[in-house]
Amino acid sequence: MFGAILSPLVGLGTAVVYYLKYRDAPEPKRHPSILLYAISVLGIAVLAFAIGSFAGISVACRSPGAGNLCGLWGVFISGPLLATAAMMTFARLWAKNAVRPPQ
Repeated sequence: MFGAILSPLVGLGTAVVYYLKYRDAPEPKRHPSILLYAISVLGIAVLAFAIGSFAGISVACRSPGAGNLCGLWGVFISGPLLATAAMMTFARLWAKNAVRPPQ
C-alpha cells in the first residue's frame, strides 16, 4: 500500500527524465513549451487518478460484506497506480515524438 501511495512520485520522475530526453534529442523536432508539458502530465494524472479511484471503489465495494472502508482501495491503491501508469505512458509517447520532424 505504501508503494502505491508513493508511485505518483515515480511517475513524475519518469516524466522529468523523458522531458530531458526529448529536449536533448537531435534536431529537427517540435519545440513545445515546458509549461504545456507539465500541465498535460498533471492533467492526465488527475484524470487517470479519478478513473482509477472510481473503478477501484466499485470493484472493492461490490461484495455485500465489503464494509465501510472498501473505498480506501480505490483512493490509495488503484487511483495512484493508474495515475502513475498514465503519466509514464504520456511522457514516453511525448518523448517518442522527438525523433519526428515538425510537419
